[in-house]
Amino acid sequence: SDGQPCGSRTSEDLIFAANGEGVGSQIFRLTDAYLTLEATHAELTSGRPADAAANASLSPPAAARVMKLGAEAASEFYADRTLQLDAELFEEVVAFGAAPAVPRTVPVQGSSEGALGADGAVAFGDSRVLVAGNLSVRVFDPHLSNVTASMSPRFALSPGAAAALAVGEAPAVVNASEGFALSVRAVDDLGNFQPAVAVSAVTATVEGDASILVENNVAVLSGGTALFPNLTVAGTRSGIRLRFEAAGLAPALSTPFDVAAPTTLQEGAAGDSVPVLSGGSATYPGSGTVIYVFGGLDPSLGPVNTLYRVDTSTLPFTVTEVGAASRRRSRALLALPNAPSPRYDHAAAVVQMGGGDSLVVLGGCDASGAALSGARRLDLTALTWSDLGVADGPGRCKHGAVVAVPTTSGAPSLDGTTTIVVFGGRGAGGAALGDLRAYRVFATGVSYTGSADLASGTPPSARWGAVVAWVNGTGYVLGGFDQSGDLMDTALYAFSLDYNPSSLKYEAAWASPLVPSAPAGARPPPPLVK
Repeated sequence: SDGQPCGSRTSEDLIFAANGEGVGSQIFRLTDAYLTLEATHAELTSGRPADAAANASLSPPAAARVMKLGAEAASEFYADRTLQLDAELFEEVVAFGAAPAVPRTVPVQGSSEGALGADGAVAFGDSRVLVAGNLSVRVFDPHLSNVTASMSPRFALSPGAAAALAVGEAPAVVNASEGFALSVRAVDDLGNFQPAVAVSAVTATVEGDASILVENNVAVLSGGTALFPNLTVAGTRSGIRLRFEAAGLAPALSTPFDVAAPTTLQEGAAGDSVPVLSGGSATYPGSGTVIYVFGGLDPSLGPVNTLYRVDTSTLPFTVTEVGAASRRRSRALLALPNAPSPRYDHAAAVVQMGGGDSLVVLGGCDASGAALSGARRLDLTALTWSDLGVADGPGRCKHGAVVAVPTTSGAPSLDGTTTIVVFGGRGAGGAALGDLRAYRVFATGVSYTGSADLASGTPPSARWGAVVAWVNGTGYVLGGFDQSGDLMDTALYAFSLDYNPSSLKYEAAWASPLVPSAPAGARPPPPLVK
């Protein structure tokens, strides 16, 4: 910076930042014999902000200084430099049953940047945060990322008075006169959810044309939320929106969606049967008389993605093939639009989503035998498939799955969620797997939380084809085969599952096997189709 050729500059004039890839930062002055530490961190000196309403000025106002270990940094080095403020949101106020917000950084409004004084300190003025929840204010150097940031103790910001309605995202396509679900919530003028409000009637109509028939279009808003579990729209439409209105609150519009021709059921007669399928799933919702059979390996067609509805209320059973009206009645072709790819040896479970039953399909094998990943949802009311967008890593097949209600921080879960627990299976190259996977189910979707951490005990060895069950708060694993196809054992393994909302992870505690193991050596039957 002094205009001298590089070779003529003395070492005392050279100052540089040592980049530690984001792990604690130091600034050094290079001398002939040693390095002199200039600064280590930014320190927030104003303490914990008081609990207040969102968009209120932080009190006391934020103040900070630059430090070198336990002392103030060299002020001459930080002349003409600035510090910035933002906030870390750890827990946001969300509607009942909604997926909790992932901890994230949110901006500070108003005074969010200040110049350092000669003493290396800065006082911020009117600083505000617009998001309600549990937060910490963070001060940092925007130019030198290796100067360690400082965070305040956590504080709470509450939502303001309810001012408007907000609505969840509508499906891109619904079928005429077939039900679909939407949820509506009350929000303040900043968009924060406000649970402390109740309205006797929220009404849904088609925006711009109230003459279009919308059935099941009135719901009660309680605890800040109104659920419309079975909305139906007459006729075929393109790009329409639903308008939701309630007394005293600004209305909300849904995202645009199309109304397509209705899906039809290809009704069978009593005594019809599901075709021979190997590795398909048969799932019972937990009430009623209907079982849903999806996918599997057909001896003639290979893997399929067809759906059968088996009504057990009469003997013999009545089997219904479910597919689009435009398709001819054939096992090879009769599949709903947007159905998962043909597969077998997948896992499936029926869960409550959006006020009704949904079938969730996880993994499986394709025609080449490769393991599949991801999660697909079938709304059993609207008979529409959707991709849940779950990034759950490498695929697996021949795994067991069960719907569970784990504890949360050791206490019964009260947030309205359930969990699909997956154990074992076969992965890439046919390798046997032995981990527990957890998929957290909300009213509007599924969140993959990864493999459960081992809290205690010894889990079963890796295996595929095991039976997984959940009874009265405890999970059980029985049987299964090792990679070579030999029976592992007949011991009954039990586990408990606990959700930690701070880490957004599950912990599994395994108990000792409940029954002695039987002699190994048995093998499964040969596959239907190789």
